[in-house]
Amino acid sequence: MSEKKRNKKTSVKPFHEKAAETVENVLVGDVGARTVRVTLHKKVNNKIVKVDDLEIVVEANLGDFDDRGAITDDSLRQAIEAMQETQALSAERQIPVVAFATAPLRCAKNAEACKKELERHLGLSIKVLTPEDEGYNTALGVLKSNPKIAKDLIAIVIDLGGRSCELAPIAKGKIARSDIKSLICGTHEISAAQDSKGGDVAFVTEQLSKLSQGFFEERDIVISGGMAGIKQYLKRQKIDVKGGFTKNTLLTHMNAMDSDHTAEEDPNSARRVQMKAFLSALCDKLNGNQKIRFLPGGGREAAAHQYFEGKIPGEICPSPPETVKKKRVELEPACKA
Repeated sequence: MSEKKRNKKTSVKPFHEKAAETVENVLVGDVGARTVRVTLHKKVNNKIVKVDDLEIVVEANLGDFDDRGAITDDSLRQAIEAMQETQALSAERQIPVVAFATAPLRCAKNAEACKKELERHLGLSIKVLTPEDEGYNTALGVLKSNPKIAKDLIAIVIDLGGRSCELAPIAKGKIARSDIKSLICGTHEISAAQDSKGGDVAFVTEQLSKLSQGFFEERDIVISGGMAGIKQYLKRQKIDVKGGFTKNTLLTHMNAMDSDHTAEEDPNSARRVQMKAFLSALCDKLNGNQKIRFLPGGGREAAAHQYFEGKIPGEICPSPPETVKKKRVELEPACKA
């Protein structure tokens, strides 16, 4: 597959023959609120790694609902494009696919119809994760991606998504599934609160107050998912991120980061403002001794490990029909916002 861009919101990295020559491969699709992302993972000598030669990313913004709380036609078409790319790649290279979805396909008014439409273009079923499953998978992905420190971590793994925020306690390699919490506090909600009374930080503070007293006590914080991208900004400022941060040092660095990047220079600046609002409110809940770490790993890494361990199935997509070549996707009536 040659490198190409179908529009400004879509990027597809080239796929090289060597990636398909490994004994075991799986494509993992994550249908989220902001992006639809598909990555290739392989198992080599009992080690599971992500193959950087391939990544399908579509900024579909499925979580940007219309006034009725429905996924829009434009967003759905963008997501369908990722499904078509995945179907073609899976069928051509005979690579199994595991696909899952999060908050938008849980809570949008037309979620079920949109799910069926995405499945129609992928040729396979898409599992919609419960909030508990989403939190568990994020924590599992962190543990699997950081094996050297996993057994020593006593922390809350936080994944700030577009339409929800999951918080999963971990201790010495184990995930406390029954204690996983999910808040309606995604970046879309935080953005909407910026102009409200009290502002975005007050909104996040109110949401975090719904957690039980002492939820964060004697636990470090692990930031994963999209919010872990803040680590890249810190590294560009030549800040050592390996040891983690106290709440005071992190906020100091984030304030400096704001002065170094403007909206014109950085298209993700708005998202960074939402992340900062969340972290500012979170830090108010912490004492001065807890560490805040930005660690790799998340739902896609968890799904890859579960697949190779035989805990979840994967299927090879059927060959795409000729209708895929149409320039404009025709949506089923039930999907239309």
